[in-house]
Amino acid sequence: MPTRREVLRTAGAALLAGPGALRADEPRTPLQIVGPWEIAGLAPASSGYLFTRLQVTETLMEAADDGTPMPGLAASWQTSGDGKSWRFALRPAARFHDGSAVTAEAVLRSLEAARTAPAPLAIAPIRSLRVDGPRALVIELDAPFGSLPALLAHSSTMVLAPSSFGPDRRVHTIVGSGPYRVVTVIPPQRIETAVFDGYDGPRPTIERVRYLNAGRPETRALMAESGQGDLVFGLDPASQQRLRTRPALRIETTTLPRTVIVKLNAGLPTLGDARVRRALSLAIDRAGIAKAVLRDPDLAALQLFPPTLDGWHDAALAP
Repeated sequence: MPTRREVLRTAGAALLAGPGALRADEPRTPLQIVGPWEIAGLAPASSGYLFTRLQVTETLMEAADDGTPMPGLAASWQTSGDGKSWRFALRPAARFHDGSAVTAEAVLRSLEAARTAPAPLAIAPIRSLRVDGPRALVIELDAPFGSLPALLAHSSTMVLAPSSFGPDRRVHTIVGSGPYRVVTVIPPQRIETAVFDGYDGPRPTIERVRYLNAGRPETRALMAESGQGDLVFGLDPASQQRLRTRPALRIETTTLPRTVIVKLNAGLPTLGDARVRRALSLAIDRAGIAKAVLRDPDLAALQLFPPTLDGWHDAALAP
């Protein structure tokens, strides 16, 4: 199946407007980001990725581009010899946007909320979570679980201040600890942020940021072309081809390890026959789809990942 590299050039292509968009004499002009992602709600499992990517909220751990675990709100961590106990020490000066300290109790509350299925943390074999002083948290597991750092870096585990939650224990407002604080949230379309003066790390150069959801890729392309967007994500192949001729715009593309696949219900009598499924597979014109739809013939895959994703592609595997 064709991977989403070109759909990444649909879902991850960033188009930057000309140099006039961020003038030094206008530090208060918001950086306008346009993307295809709706603000589905304030619950971390719904739209947490927007608030973490906009650097409003933080997670206990982070991950480098190659997947290496990195510190987040946890400045350091220790693992027991049997891999069943993890202790996280929080950054001592971290504060929430309401001025309150980031405590182990606040982190525990957010992680407990994140354990409710279908959030990813629900799959971890967590026996208990407990605080170990005001700035340390301990997670006890029933069995070693090497993927725990990945789950603790996932946006659904973003840490919120106690003031974010209402009496019904639901998130009513986003009070994070990142370098930006929320100014306005208007679901499903707009988020505005400003620099948080109490952040315990380096101060961002950009003072204000505005995110706007635009569902159609053609609309996003037109907004970039007209200067209504400084940073635009999610360009369809046809728009990319057209916009590459505009000297004032710059397009960046990245390959993502994603695959467009067709799932069949083998529980149905007809599809339960492997010969039928094989016939359907042979009927899919992968090369044609890659060339005509994704505009990149190299994306036609004869296994789960194509050769363009060499970190996952197995060249020795027979088609």
